[in-house]
Order: sequence, then C-alpha cells, then structure tokens
Amino acid sequence: MTSIKASLLSLTAALLAGLLLVSGCDFGDINDDPTRPNELDPDLLFSRSTTYGPLRYNVYQRSQHLFANLYVQYFANLVPAFPTGRYESGGPYDDWATSFWQATYAAHGGVQFVGENVSNSGVNVQQVIRQTRDDPQKINQTAIARIWKVWLLHRVTDAWGDVPYSEAFGGLEGNRTPTFDPQEEIYADMLSTLQSAASNLDPGITGDRFRFGDADLIYQDDLAKWRKFANSLRLRLAMRVSEVDPELAEQHVSDVLDNQPIMDGNEDSAQRPSTSGGDFVTQNPLSIIASFNDDRVSEKVVSTLRAYEDPRLPVYADTIINAPRDTVLFRGLPNGLDAAQLSGVQSFKYSRLGDPLRAADAPIPILLYPEVKFLEAEAALRGWGPGNARQHYEEGIRASLAMYGITDPALVQQYLQQPEVAWKEGGSFDAQLEQVITQKWIAIFTQGFEAWAEYRRTGYPELIQIPNPGQTNGNVPSRILYPNTEKNTNAENVRAASQRMGGDAMTTDVWWDVDSQ
Repeated sequence: MTSIKASLLSLTAALLAGLLLVSGCDFGDINDDPTRPNELDPDLLFSRSTTYGPLRYNVYQRSQHLFANLYVQYFANLVPAFPTGRYESGGPYDDWATSFWQATYAAHGGVQFVGENVSNSGVNVQQVIRQTRDDPQKINQTAIARIWKVWLLHRVTDAWGDVPYSEAFGGLEGNRTPTFDPQEEIYADMLSTLQSAASNLDPGITGDRFRFGDADLIYQDDLAKWRKFANSLRLRLAMRVSEVDPELAEQHVSDVLDNQPIMDGNEDSAQRPSTSGGDFVTQNPLSIIASFNDDRVSEKVVSTLRAYEDPRLPVYADTIINAPRDTVLFRGLPNGLDAAQLSGVQSFKYSRLGDPLRAADAPIPILLYPEVKFLEAEAALRGWGPGNARQHYEEGIRASLAMYGITDPALVQQYLQQPEVAWKEGGSFDAQLEQVITQKWIAIFTQGFEAWAEYRRTGYPELIQIPNPGQTNGNVPSRILYPNTEKNTNAENVRAASQRMGGDAMTTDVWWDVDSQ
C-alpha cells in the first residue's frame, strides 16, 4: 500500500508538471510548439481521471455529501444556510450542482479542450480512449478507460436523468452544445460497453507502452480484477433497471452470474488509495470534510445500528462527550432541521464520523465486494441468478464486517441471529428484499450516490420523516436540478431533456425510478 500511495503522489506531481506544457487557450496551430507536447500521455490522463473521479474534497462535499449523503440519511447537516438536507433548492444549491457537473463534463455545455482545466475526470478518460482506440496493441488501455468512463457517467445520469452521453466531451471536435440522451438509451449503452470492454481485456499484451502499469491507481494493472470490476458494475447497473425493464435486467444479470467472473473477496474491491500527506487531492475527502465540523452522523444510522447491536457502530460513529447523567455513547443528529432548530443544537452532543473512516489515508470506495454479494442475493430472490439468497446475504454481511476487522466467529454469528438481521425464512419477496437493501445501505455507508439510487429504486431502507417538508413535501428528492450554467450555454438541449422527462424538478423521477410512480 505504501508504494501505491507513493505512485499516487508522484503521478499527481508529474501530471501537474505536464499541465504547464499544455495550459492556455486553444488557438489552433498558432500556439503549437514543436518542442513541447500538445497532448498528455494516456498514463497521466488515466491517473488524473482516477484521482479526481472519486471527487476531490470540495466537489465531494458539494455533491455526494451535501446531496446524496443527506438525502439517504447517512449524515445530518449542522449549518443553517445549507438547504439540501431540508430537501430544498436555492441558495448555494446551484453552485454545488454545477461543481459536480463540471467535475465530470467541464464547463461550457459539457465539453472542454485539453489544457483548459484537465482536472475533469470525464474529459481525461475520453482523451485516453481517443488516443488509444485505434491501436490494437493498446486495447487494454482502451478497455479499462471505457469501463472507468461508465463508472463516472452512471453517477451523473443517476443524479440528473437524461444527460449528455453520446455527444459528451465533443469539444475537441467543436461540439460545445451536446444533446442529452434519454436515460433508457444511456443504460442500454453502458451495459453493452461494460460487456464488450470486459471481453476485450487481453493479458497476452504486455509492455509499458501498451499497459497502464503503475499509472493504474485502483488495481495496479491487474486485468483479472478489472474484468471482475466491469462485470460487477454491470451487475449493479442491470439490477438498477430491474423494475422498469426486467427483460434487459435479467439478460445482463444472468449473463454475468452464469458466465463471467465477478468480485469474490474483499481483495477484489475497487478503492482509490489515499495518503496522509501531500496535496488535498490525494487525501480521503471525508477527512477534510470532517474537519469543517458541518455535520454529524444521522439519527437513522445510529438508531438502526444500535437496534441491531451492530458491531460497526463504533467504526461509523465517534463517541460523544457525556454529561454526568448521560450514559449514551453514540447519538445521531436528526435530518432536515431548519435554521431555527439548528441554532439550538449543541453539536458536541452528537456523534461525528468514526476515526477509521475519517482518517486521511482511508481508501475511497468505488465498488466494494459486500455490495456484490447483496446484488447476488437480490438476483437469487428474483430467480435470475444461482445460489441461495440467504447464503449470499449472510456472506455480504460477513464480508462487510471483515472489512473493519470484525471476524470473531461468535460475534459474527451473534449479529446474524439478531431479530432484525436474521434471514426471514418463508418471508415475502418484499420482506426479504428489504433485508437485503437495508444491509447493503449499512455496508456501503458514506457511498451516498449509490445508496440514494437504491433507495429510489426500492424504497428501502425506511427513512425517518424529516420535520420540514422542503420542496418535495418531505419526500426524498428524485433528482438534482440541471445547473444554471448548462441552462445558459446549452439551453435548447436542456429544455428538450426536461420536457422529455416531465420537468426539471426535484420530484421528477428518472427513468429507472418506478417505486414512487
């Protein structure tokens, strides 16, 4: 792990140096200098994309943390001026949405020229694809970049619905007003892309010129693990459309589980390493965000884990300072408090994020093995995959506990026998699905984008009603509003997408969200 962190620091420094060679505006051939490169090396671009893709702390806070982590009640907000926890738009809301949008697409209609600001993860990975796709010897670099691009864009379409996809990153060809593709078409293409990219990976091709090597910060050029990641991500996305297009979902779920390798242990989990030193971009974003003292672990998390006697509670939440008569070690903050209510909150009486998860060098989760086990459990419930749903469910719990060093057989078995945890043999499909999704929600704690998507898809776990209805009548928002910058620079395509979806509102359902329809 030390060498991985060293690579992260050195590659980031190398790319920053490289940016100095390509910074500036695009004036065609006028500014070309034959002694300087006008394109960055694909290795550096890929490292940059995988460094920034999980989101630098400022973008992470403004998107995953202040939107999704609050929506799905992982955390509760302490700052009266922050509206998202009350299911409101306005105020800084648009700036936060813009920050997430531009972190993937860049400014000016979802496109960008190399050199303008190449910290944008989608722009960078598209450059990798463009520079490698015509060379058969670089098929592994192309395939990995395509897999990573799907991971980046599936978060974007899940947050907004219809977004630029087929014409995204077209600035190099002059298209600065890309169309917004229907989410149904985006999902079909993402699933197909993952299937073909995984099959294209070829371990027989070697050599530094044709492989990412140390530039691969996630799997260190292990093609077998990239194949497992691609198939596991395809399983996630296929299950996402299970209610709206069960035929498509079953087709991909069955193919993956019957014919393809997927993650089969925690060592296969996709995570980006972090460092305790160096630039903020190499550190765990939650470490930096925790220092702002803007939030606390939610009442929903603490009450659920306490009720389940879950041994992960002291990992997820810190102990509070007890008053003489207060014997509570953990207390969660209610979600959705308004400014007046927050003014009376004594923050020291509520639990902060636990030390292990706010450590500067804690890895950033991308897709974890326990989630794959819960996907397998749901597939078995639906009759789309092999094995026993209970077995997959319990293996998912064991794997999640093991991630935090909780492996004592007696303690694990005791947890599996807790009344709300023990598998409901003979229970209804809905009762068993609720167990699976609730345990997934626990296992992927802090991964707000994914938990929010699963909540919208299934309605689980049951969240606590917030005391202020906001702009959604108290319902968890269905999506994020399109950024004003995109409405101003790409108005016609934003308008067409909004009309197709039924409006640009927080209550407008994305295509696969049929639970509330």
